[in-house]
Amino acid sequence: MTVWTADDLGLDEKMIGLNGSPTQVLNIFSPKHDKQVEKFDGDSDQAAELVVRRLHEITKR
Repeated sequence: MTVWTADDLGLDEKMIGLNGSPTQVLNIFSPKHDKQVEKFDGDSDQAAELVVRRLHEITKR
């Protein structure tokens, strides 16, 4: 495998990689997942009706 360096390509190291990036990472974190889960039993028509009813309840708040 051929490995090309910045010098091989005639590139300024200040313009490539981390040094050349226009963005800088300020913070790395794992997002918190606060999920509420509801299970809807029944066949697909019954479950769909329950989902629609639940969505109406939630959006009326």
